[in-house]
Amino acid sequence: MLSTLSFFAKYQWLFIALSFVLLGVAHWVTWKRRSLVHRKQRIILWVSTGLTLASFSYTIYNLGLF
Repeated sequence: MLSTLSFFAKYQWLFIALSFVLLGVAHWVTWKRRSLVHRKQRIILWVSTGLTLASFSYTIYNLGLF
């Protein structure tokens, strides 16, 4: 189990960048198609954005960069 986690640690910054890019695309599509997106979907998008930012902040704090 530990060796699997250390394998993914090499790609940590790639996963973080990919998360922010995909969240940006999701927000852009939501903004572009405002009339087709329900309120509950927008709330879920903002909650997932908050959780991603919290996770990123924890990572930065854990590495001592914050």
